[in-house]
Amino acid sequence: MSDTLKAKPIMVGVIGATASGKTSICEIIHRNLGVDCAMIPLDNFYKGLGEADHNNAENYDFDHPSALDMDLAFEKLREIKSGKDIEIPTYDFTLHARTNEIKKIRAAPVVIFEGILSLYEEKIRDLMDLKIFVLTDMDICLSRRLLRDIRERGRSVHSVLV
Repeated sequence: MSDTLKAKPIMVGVIGATASGKTSICEIIHRNLGVDCAMIPLDNFYKGLGEADHNNAENYDFDHPSALDMDLAFEKLREIKSGKDIEIPTYDFTLHARTNEIKKIRAAPVVIFEGILSLYEEKIRDLMDLKIFVLTDMDICLSRRLLRDIRERGRSVHSVLV
């Protein structure tokens, strides 16, 4: 297994509202594409909360660009675009912190980078060969977000709605 891909991969950026179905669409693309595909979720690049913010997590804006380490995301995307395997952090939404677990992503002919702000920065947009916007009715997004955040992230209805 080589740690360097010979041809430059096709970079695909997928963006849309929270709980719009970005991850589901990326998984469908991944399963049906017919070639090896690397998936990189922007969620892995959350910075984590400091002590003061952690105590007030329900009022923290996780959808603001400052909550994400966009510089690290850009660095890792450049590396994988050059054909190198990468390692990315893992984020735990129940703890609001990065874990010690590192996720290894192998270079592949297609790289999908998805997240609510995945194309927010121009330097990241410029790395992408294809950009996909997932448009979903906001009522559907809200109901999905409520279910996901309560089940998977240990949130209360109130903390999701505030």
